[in-house]
Amino acid sequence: MSAYKPPELLVKSTIFNSKDNIFEKITCLGGLPQIVSNDPVRLKKVRNKIIRDLGVLIHYARMSYPKVNCEIYALSAKDDLLASENEMKLWCNYTNKGFRKILFDGDHFYFRDKSKEVAKLIL
Repeated sequence: MSAYKPPELLVKSTIFNSKDNIFEKITCLGGLPQIVSNDPVRLKKVRNKIIRDLGVLIHYARMSYPKVNCEIYALSAKDDLLASENEMKLWCNYTNKGFRKILFDGDHFYFRDKSKEVAKLIL
């Protein structure tokens, strides 16, 4: 898992409160590559796709959360405002195997600058 809250926290939190708010937050957090955010045509094309994808998060619900039979690596960043280090530690409750928490410098999109380090961990 990378920069993503565990399910029980995700369904309890209000990440976005409207379609416009979704897109605004993602843009403000730096969630769009500059090639997209600086090009009005590309921006228009991806806007609705992003809103639809994130809409799934808003409506996600499940009664129980079974544990998986594999190790979980929880990757997060020190300055992530959407998935804190303490929240990411809760992924340990979702595995019957090993758990490892890895903290990087950066924000919610830390992996853009740490792609080689992340790849070493998951490959």
